[in-house]
Amino acid sequence: MSDAPMDSAWIAVTLPSRCYPPWVITLVSIPEQLTLILLRMKSDATVSNGDSAVSRWPHSARSVGLARAELSDLLIKWDLSTVVDEALLVLSELVTNAVRHGRATAEREIETRYLRVPDGVRIEVRDWADERPVIRVPSDTGGWGLCLVGELCARWGVDERAGAGKSVWAVVTAPEES
Repeated sequence: MSDAPMDSAWIAVTLPSRCYPPWVITLVSIPEQLTLILLRMKSDATVSNGDSAVSRWPHSARSVGLARAELSDLLIKWDLSTVVDEALLVLSELVTNAVRHGRATAEREIETRYLRVPDGVRIEVRDWADERPVIRVPSDTGGWGLCLVGELCARWGVDERAGAGKSVWAVVTAPEES
């Protein structure tokens, strides 16, 4: 057994077919990349019907990157590459808020929903906290998240959920051509 740090080791991992085609074999670094794959495999399978997708994510900061990767792939598939940058930033802010304030547990994961809309995507992030997000005055210590969301999307809001929690949503559309 080597005393070398684990992050320098490599392992071949076959990903489940719901993530990638079954023939894909990926080399991943341990433990960072393997942790990300295991977190993604742990989450419920993505449910997609062509124009929408729903996934559940563990209460972990790493879920932000995993959700971003999933949305990026979906937007390319939907031929919405013109909204990828804005949509990923909006999603990052909403999932980060859900991780920080959403009261997720092992039984109550964060849920993302993506719905294709004309010229864009509706992004929903559902969590288990009843408190509505508050737009803060941005400063050197934070408060930029929801201000950025407001600037990058056509519209956004908060919907109540049956039972506990809320759904924060944003609609990101392609810029109008001049």
